[in-house]
Amino acid sequence: MNHSQRSKLKAGDRIRLEYPHGAATAGVVDEHTADYSVVWVHLDHGQGRTMLLAGDDVSIVRQPSAG
Repeated sequence: MNHSQRSKLKAGDRIRLEYPHGAATAGVVDEHTADYSVVWVHLDHGQGRTMLLAGDDVSIVRQPSAG
């Protein structure tokens, strides 16, 4: 996800994280820095909270909201 796509994320957005080795997980955006270089995500199924940096090799895919 490039910067312009990251900058559209907001707290509460459902996202899917896709890693280059084929693994994927989902969660909800918790918060982000003002420049969107860091995004924190609460992962589903009790997997905890993770921090994503702008240079991380992970794709962030917005998911439809459940409602």
